[in-house]
Amino acid sequence: MRVNRKPFRYGPGLIAILASVAVVVGVAFGLAAFWQSREIQAQQVDLELPLVPDRASSSSEEESAVWPDKATHTDSPQQEADAAAELSALFTGRLTWHDPVEASWFEDAVFIGDTSSLSIGRYQVAKGAAVLALPGLTPEAALTDAAFSTGEQMISFMGVLHEIQPRGKAYIMLGADALAQGASQEELLAGYRLLLTELKKNFPGMAVYVQSVLPVTAACQTENPSLTTENIQQYNLALMNLAGEVGAYYIHPAGAVQNSAGALPELASPVDGMHLTAEYHVKWFDYLRSHTAAKAQV
Repeated sequence: MRVNRKPFRYGPGLIAILASVAVVVGVAFGLAAFWQSREIQAQQVDLELPLVPDRASSSSEEESAVWPDKATHTDSPQQEADAAAELSALFTGRLTWHDPVEASWFEDAVFIGDTSSLSIGRYQVAKGAAVLALPGLTPEAALTDAAFSTGEQMISFMGVLHEIQPRGKAYIMLGADALAQGASQEELLAGYRLLLTELKKNFPGMAVYVQSVLPVTAACQTENPSLTTENIQQYNLALMNLAGEVGAYYIHPAGAVQNSAGALPELASPVDGMHLTAEYHVKWFDYLRSHTAAKAQV
């Protein structure tokens, strides 16, 4: 028996309901996409290395807000340089200036550090060098933590150093991240002593350079009182004395990037006040090339 089926028609009420559902679903997907894009952007900002903004596109009023040093600065470049040199002169145990060595100097170097050293490879300021850097790395953790992967296993920083030998020189800059996170100078210096002792014992032919921690901007100091210029200089003076005690070389790149007040200029780190732009990486490594043990004038 044949059953006659009437064609199904959407009534006005059902159409209205479906339309409402479609709108809700569309809004939900739209909001999800929006917040996902915001989350991705936030991750990119966190991971991005600092780049200098396009100053040519800023109005003079905006520029004064973004570049406070320019708005309030009254000293001449020579006065700035003299004041910075006077501050750096406190560090009498540092290696002194000589004509810069060739860029190939770094080909057998290894850099050990925290986030301040992460972008050395990106800016290509030390071609051929090995960079062992991790966020928050402390001297003690460098000795004990198995934080590096060989692909087959996790090994310690010291294990990596054994793997990449021979290396003629090691540059160490540790402490800024840990100080920002509340670590005491005493515990950092105790760990530093152990690290330097182990490096000298395990790699007797490798020159060890202890770098000063770099200053941060005035704005960054306001946000994190552990990183005031006074605290950083106190820590660096202790590093200089420690380097002399264990037979390492102390170098003071802080003097190459600081302003007359001993702080990092705002334009040197416009993103977070702590990590250097490409231009200031060049200043840092120009300093290293003109302060080596090979041509030391001590």
